[in-house]
Amino acid sequence: MELIASGRAIDAQEAERIGLIHRIVEVEDPIDAGVAYLKSLGEPFPASLGHALEAIRHSQSMRMEDGLQQEAECFSAATQTGDAVEGVTAFLGKRKPLFTGH
Repeated sequence: MELIASGRAIDAQEAERIGLIHRIVEVEDPIDAGVAYLKSLGEPFPASLGHALEAIRHSQSMRMEDGLQQEAECFSAATQTGDAVEGVTAFLGKRKPLFTGH
């Protein structure tokens, strides 16, 4: 709450210390590093993850307004996937979802 209210910037070390991030990785492309990490976990992830990564990747080079529009478009696309239906169905059925990545 303090960071939101104050708008104070913090460095990566403090972000890790307070639990805002899990680890610090020095890489050329942080998105590729994140995708590699997720793939190493070895289970299918919902298609929405791909849309989220797309929004992050594109928004880094956009004005705020354009980035927010891109995020809205990705969110809309993510809600139209089979995995979105599976997620809601699993939740309502009180079971673990079986995502396919589609």
